[in-house]
Amino acid sequence: MEDRPATGSSSGEVDEAGATSSSKSSDARNRHRYRGALSSEKLRQMRSLNPFCEFLNEHRSEMKELCPELTAREVVKRAAAIWNNWSDNEKAVYRTRVAEERRRIVESWGDESLLSCLERKSASPKKGRRQEEIRQSHESETGVKEAASKRSPRKRPTHEVGDSSNHEGPGYYRLPPSLAQCSEQANWAQVGSCQVKTKCRKTRQSADSSGRSSATSANSSTLAQESSGRPGSVKALLKAARAKMAQQGEPQFSQVEDDQYLWDYQACLEGANADFNTEARSDAWSALDSDFASASQHGSLKECFLHNFIGFDKKLEDECHKLMLRDNNLHKQLKAATQELAVKKAQDDEERLALNKEDQEVCDALLWTDFIYRITIVNALKYVRVPGFPSAVNPENVVQFLRRAAEFIKQNGQSNKRFIRRFKAIMAELTMPKDPF
Repeated sequence: MEDRPATGSSSGEVDEAGATSSSKSSDARNRHRYRGALSSEKLRQMRSLNPFCEFLNEHRSEMKELCPELTAREVVKRAAAIWNNWSDNEKAVYRTRVAEERRRIVESWGDESLLSCLERKSASPKKGRRQEEIRQSHESETGVKEAASKRSPRKRPTHEVGDSSNHEGPGYYRLPPSLAQCSEQANWAQVGSCQVKTKCRKTRQSADSSGRSSATSANSSTLAQESSGRPGSVKALLKAARAKMAQQGEPQFSQVEDDQYLWDYQACLEGANADFNTEARSDAWSALDSDFASASQHGSLKECFLHNFIGFDKKLEDECHKLMLRDNNLHKQLKAATQELAVKKAQDDEERLALNKEDQEVCDALLWTDFIYRITIVNALKYVRVPGFPSAVNPENVVQFLRRAAEFIKQNGQSNKRFIRRFKAIMAELTMPKDPF
């Protein structure tokens, strides 16, 4: 690498020769880059040559045999966890195998430039230096972490499979986000989440206790300032109002009324009795004012709204009863309509069967009569030849035979009297059989 003048801190600063530092770094990166064009099939073939893919294809069947219930995603998770925990020496076998396969494929393509690019990348000392720098930095970070762990209490590791900060180096396989959570580390994540929840709960409890102690010890102005940012803290507001009224010399409300108003205000904030108006009190509320001292904190207001709740429940029961009656009525109507349709369908089926039977009988009678007539005529005229008709009579051409004979008699009635006399005699002696039906 050439020495660059350290005259600027930004990556886009221009030197005296007119070239930016970013362009120099890009030239250094592109020095061993292949500048040819590969087809999509070749690119797909080169991308499939991956050490982790080779490892996964080799051990997938074994993992499925050991744990048949594992899905494809879980198999990839476990394989990635095993691969990330391996050392470079264990991964070297698959890397060497992939490099040899890649070289063999490139040699079969006959691309000399790509082959030379692969050779330069494999022989480049920069890669070795980079691996050595990564190893040294990793060792230094490990030493710092060990020294820090000696000073601080031990904690359960919370690193993940796809975390590049804990696994660096050329052999680390980065999982996609959907597969980043490994099954071996699910328990660690669960323990970590439980610790976080416990810590948040303790922090919230300590904050509540400190807030109560500060509210007891602080003066009225401090309470007003603290409660102004928290509208739900009604107790602090009431205490501040009591202190202010005491300073002004005005008569204070009784503790029971304040507590009752406090409960009502909190219930309104929660939406429990949003329709209740504290300024315009009802008659029932005025009647119950005298019983506040002896009543419990929540009893008076509940008794005030009890008759409304009972009336509302009664209305609900009445509506439910009406809906039930309507449902029963509709069910009865539907049942009657269904029975009527079933009876009508049965009647239609019987009529259709009767009509079909009559039609079938008529059709059978016509076919039988036609067949008998044809056979009788053929037997009577089997020795008669009509001039101009190509063949003798048979059951298939009996209609054409009779039509040709009638045309011949009409055209040659005077010239061929012998044929006419013979034909008429045969037809006169012809008797049709009796209808079998």
